[in-house]
Amino acid sequence: MAPFGKLLLPVDLQAAAESYRQVEVGPILTGRHVADLMSSECPIVDGRMDLQQFVDEEMLRNGKRCLLVEEDGAFAGLITPHEIKHVERRQWPSTTLSSVMLPAAGLHTVTPETSLKDALDVMATNDVNQLPVLASGHPRGMVSRSQVLQLFQTRAELQV
Repeated sequence: MAPFGKLLLPVDLQAAAESYRQVEVGPILTGRHVADLMSSECPIVDGRMDLQQFVDEEMLRNGKRCLLVEEDGAFAGLITPHEIKHVERRQWPSTTLSSVMLPAAGLHTVTPETSLKDALDVMATNDVNQLPVLASGHPRGMVSRSQVLQLFQTRAELQV
């Protein structure tokens, strides 16, 4: 037997850490929604665009690392450098975004009305850094862990 009672197993430690995090962030996130924090300036690109044009005109021009993809006016998926780096550079001119993107069906998404706490839980549970924000099936922007962290940092700096 452990000298000070029950020995905490890794699962118990994770549960304790999660409870602590919820107590700490709960008041900050209460009453806040994805719409309050999301970036609505997230570029939306056409899935028919080839990788060469996309990298040259979108990624390298604006530095965005995660872009939403639409096809025929509907949300189709997400493209990041991770998907692109698996395609040989000589194939970029003949490869479309649609053929390498992460398809919408396999993505976790939220709506502008989703609570920030719920969005953060989805990111943590699924180990993703950002979530597409959809309204009526159409992309409206992105919300990311870094945006939530900036909120915490700003509140800490202002001692609110």
